[in-house]
Amino acid sequence: MAPKFTYHLSLAPEVSAYRPEIEYVCALLAEAHGLVRDDTASCVLHYGSAPPDGAVAVPAVLFTAATRIDEDGLHLDRAKLESVAAQLLPRADARQFDAIGLVFLLVSRLEERDYPDGDRYGRYPHHADFQVRHGLFGRAGADEALLALAQAITAESTPPQLTRYQVQPTHDVDRLRAYHRLSEPLRTALGDLLKRRQPRQALERLRSYGSREPWPSFIDVMDLSERHGLTSRFYFMGPSRHRNDSPYVADMSGLLRRVA
Repeated sequence: MAPKFTYHLSLAPEVSAYRPEIEYVCALLAEAHGLVRDDTASCVLHYGSAPPDGAVAVPAVLFTAATRIDEDGLHLDRAKLESVAAQLLPRADARQFDAIGLVFLLVSRLEERDYPDGDRYGRYPHHADFQVRHGLFGRAGADEALLALAQAITAESTPPQLTRYQVQPTHDVDRLRAYHRLSEPLRTALGDLLKRRQPRQALERLRSYGSREPWPSFIDVMDLSERHGLTSRFYFMGPSRHRNDSPYVADMSGLLRRVA
């Protein structure tokens, strides 16, 4: 069956070097709303300056004002991004903001590249995220921009919607017991008893050896998911002896097999 809506993509000269990135957004538009590029289509989606008459004209801001290309690919200029942020924030009409640039920025996670000040594990911090900084946290900014593009192209308030949302709870199993290593409760209990003079706390440490964990935790999580009609997904660690990881794959392999 032929697609209901097609459009011709037109690019201004100043964004022609970013065609792969722009076509990536077009692929997302097709996946989300079924809008297909066709060079013979009467509807023209123009990105950048000097749009042809009758085109759906989307202003180009992100690529022209806040990025650069070198031999290593595409890079973001964070200071310049802040200066044009207002022109990227989603609106109801895709012709009033850089909808294409916003989709690429959020989906590609370009802002994470070359970030100089990660957390102690080198990860991109929450507070640095574009949506957090500009009051969009909790909103699906890329989806809003794709919808605005689809509405502009189709001239319909409710264009086709091919994707659907699901809640999929996931749980990282960082440890199987209340401790990472078998020696931990004993070593800590000795510290409680001999150094901190807290025998009751030492006893509680030792009781962790006989704990029924992880069964109560898994059962509670799965029962909660089922009550809401959901399916929990558990992600177990791979073999590791790193000091920040739990070595339960190697040290508790029998328990892991029973759980998994």
